[in-house]
Amino acid sequence: MKYVDYLPVHRKISDVDIAHMESMKQVRISIPKIYESIAAQNGDVNAALRVLEGAARTDEKLYWRYEVGEGQHMCDLFWSDGRSQEDYQVFGDVLAFDATYGWNKYNLPVIVFSGVNHYNQTCVYATAMVSCESIASYVWVLRKLLECMGGKAPTVVITDGDRSVRVPEFELLWDAMLEECGVRELEWVKDIYEKKSSWATAYIRGRFYAGLCTTSWCESLHAKLGRFVERRYYILEFVTNFQRCVDFLRDNEEELDFQSSYGTPILQTQFLKLEKSGAVNFTQEIFSRYRESLKKCVRVTILECIQGEDRCVYVTQKYRRPNSRWTMVHMRRKEEFVCSCVRMESFGLPCVHILAVLVRLDFVSLPKNLVLP
Repeated sequence: MKYVDYLPVHRKISDVDIAHMESMKQVRISIPKIYESIAAQNGDVNAALRVLEGAARTDEKLYWRYEVGEGQHMCDLFWSDGRSQEDYQVFGDVLAFDATYGWNKYNLPVIVFSGVNHYNQTCVYATAMVSCESIASYVWVLRKLLECMGGKAPTVVITDGDRSVRVPEFELLWDAMLEECGVRELEWVKDIYEKKSSWATAYIRGRFYAGLCTTSWCESLHAKLGRFVERRYYILEFVTNFQRCVDFLRDNEEELDFQSSYGTPILQTQFLKLEKSGAVNFTQEIFSRYRESLKKCVRVTILECIQGEDRCVYVTQKYRRPNSRWTMVHMRRKEEFVCSCVRMESFGLPCVHILAVLVRLDFVSLPKNLVLP
């Protein structure tokens, strides 16, 4: 039933609603206000509104912190609803949080905790509004995030580089190494330290980032938020309309759910069984990326196969590139595949080298370790 609204016959706006929206535009009512009006008429009871009015469901969580001085005032606010918490349990291995400004009347920094789902789309896990970007505020917000999410911590965190969220462990360890080895004054050591932003990426190779390494992809989320929130909003108005933006993102996800379950993609490669296995195991967005790799695997040559007791090592080379070689290990007992390019570990999709070996071994379906849960 949840897909009924996405059928073509149902995808339309009534003439009354169109006329109403046009009349509001003519008197220069903002787009967020128009959306709010239409949504209210259609019975949209916003989750954030229920939370702040004290009628929250049990899976909606709201935390706030007060500072005591000359009159008590709220300094930090954190909220997350049940759907966001469910998304975090599934997709929360990679967490990005970005502080933005100018979204509310008080110009308080707004922190958005987000990630990507199985459609490679942005999903929001939680949001916070803080009085200032201080270490104390960030510590409180991160603790509330863990409390809200049942203690589950992400394996990777991507930040916007704000000084308040930088941890000093690297600097402390680097300083201890210089002291222990007595190389503090060596010029080449100083030069290496200055270039740390280049060589540090080697240490994240093979870590799962879901294709994300910076918060620049959050800009698309900011653009969407601009359609729902305005600077002149008070806190209640901001939370209400921010949640509407989150609901909009969820509607997009449900529409993609509908598209993925409605019909089957046309097979395009010569490896029909493997391609069909990808269509069954992946969403449409991820499947399109998988299929591109499947098309390119014909450019990979298997140079040699080294047989072992319980594993087989394949040395592969890209077509007409003798210096571009990768080693792929097939662990037969567990039916697992690992490649030296670590694309599977980094992006969650099998690389062309693994796919070339699967083709050689006449696999008709993807092994379990090549499909993320």
